[in-house]
Amino acid sequence: MLCFTLASWWQVSKLLFSDQYSSALYFGYPSALVGWFYGWKVPYVVALRGADVPGYNPKFSAYYRLIKPMVALSWKKAKQVVANSQWLADLAGNTAQVPIKIIPNGVDANLFRSVNETRKFKTFTVTAGGTIPGPKKGLEYLLEGFASFHQQHPQTELLLFGEGSLNEKLKEQAQQLGVEDAVKFAGQITHQQLAQQLPRCHVFCLPSLAEGMSNAMLEAAACGLPIIATDVGGAKEVVDGNGIIVKTKNSNEIAQALKKIYADEQLRLRMSKKSREKAEKMGWGEVGGEYLSLLEAS
Repeated sequence: MLCFTLASWWQVSKLLFSDQYSSALYFGYPSALVGWFYGWKVPYVVALRGADVPGYNPKFSAYYRLIKPMVALSWKKAKQVVANSQWLADLAGNTAQVPIKIIPNGVDANLFRSVNETRKFKTFTVTAGGTIPGPKKGLEYLLEGFASFHQQHPQTELLLFGEGSLNEKLKEQAQQLGVEDAVKFAGQITHQQLAQQLPRCHVFCLPSLAEGMSNAMLEAAACGLPIIATDVGGAKEVVDGNGIIVKTKNSNEIAQALKKIYADEQLRLRMSKKSREKAEKMGWGEVGGEYLSLLEAS
């Protein structure tokens, strides 16, 4: 972290002293410290994403206590602080009492698009989209829930993209659950390939243990997929009539949600339509325009 901060300090100083910029945008920590240091020269906006907010991950509580005063100082000097969800804004309020504007994450709604039902995979396919398998994504609970669902509905598959720290462990778990033939690990693919494959799936499920606002979820919504998500971060700001919210670490609720959507095609189609409508309001044109307005006002 120290090396990153020092390196960014040097790079930002070269940019700011070129006198080409009238405002700047930084993430919450440690980037905003650089913004605070050069705030006398260029006003700045702070954009909070998730892990850059003290309290986001209880594992680092001691570290958060150490950096909290510095973080609060850099936010208070900013022209505006932005969070990508109301949940994150509420969490940030524990660090500094500053006005926080909500601007959700954006999605490329032109790249990620829904497809006609005839282009869907022939087998009912569940996916976690572009989620990189990691300890905070809760994919082990998705595997458990899918295994229970698959036992009653064997003509189904789970498709996982990406490479992460838990890939081998997830493969072992699939074998232990007896669903290794129904769980497909597609490995690392390009963003363009993901945009082609994702809309062919039928349901998106992300049982995260912690999130700010999931980009993978927004991409799935843009592809018109019903969404099953845990009640963390900004999930409820994305899932509103277009999916089902489940409890964290609860594979049984995941299985029940999958069964509900699988059994009712009309429900799935209604959710699909609402997902796409939701994503179109969160395209980069809209989100980028809000950030541009803030920077111009600074």
